[in-house]
Amino acid sequence: MLGLMMPPSRGFICCIAACSLVLGSVPVIADWVPKEELRAQVELRAQAELLEALEAQLRELPAEGEPLARFGELEGMLRKMKELTGQDLLLREDVRGIEREIRGYAGANYTYRPRYLKWVRMAAVGEMYPELITVSGKSYRDVVVRRVTDVGLEIHHAEGSARLRHATLPAEFQKRFQWDSRAAQIMLKREAELEWLASRLAAAPPFVSRLDSSEPIVTTSLDSSAPIETRSLDSSGPIVTKSLDSTASIVPLKLHSSGKVGEYR
Repeated sequence: MLGLMMPPSRGFICCIAACSLVLGSVPVIADWVPKEELRAQVELRAQAELLEALEAQLRELPAEGEPLARFGELEGMLRKMKELTGQDLLLREDVRGIEREIRGYAGANYTYRPRYLKWVRMAAVGEMYPELITVSGKSYRDVVVRRVTDVGLEIHHAEGSARLRHATLPAEFQKRFQWDSRAAQIMLKREAELEWLASRLAAAPPFVSRLDSSEPIVTTSLDSSAPIETRSLDSSGPIVTKSLDSTASIVPLKLHSSGKVGEYR
């Protein structure tokens, strides 16, 4: 029972703090929600946001000339895809296809990029590849994508796990996930700072509860080398008493009553 009441060690607090900083944006997951179902729900929300952003981007494009008829078709496709998303259907390939076409019309000025990056990286989780070969020629077999971050891919493979930097991945991955070297450096710097903080806190002496300590308890006694001096009230002078000033006569206050309840004078 006492063990349950012990305060946590600094190392434990450090791990919790580091995880909180790294996962600060991650929503609280209910224990009773299956992981796959939860991921699908999050991806559906991201898909709905992306479709809204694609629709807004399409309205911003100059509706003139030859693409005008195609824009009307794309608007109809987006409306249908939004309806299917409301029915909890994931449309990964369809969304990729319509996004590529709208990006072709928008060129480099497409405004939905943040929504797209969020969705496309989330949709890639769970994808499987029989083999993944990096630009340096290193091969990973039976690959499953665990996570796509600003740094690159985190994967499971036949021999364990790995974290692949985006610069080492093939061109098709670069084009799809649109990594940015500056964002990768910011994330790596933040991770390094958290690791340094965790190591410093873990190296600090842990807090030891007195109940869990094997060291003897040292009692402190009062220093009795000097004699204790007693002090008494100074009674050399006479005690002077003071009386109330009764020169003014006391006038009694009389209540005035008419004999009727509730009537005041």
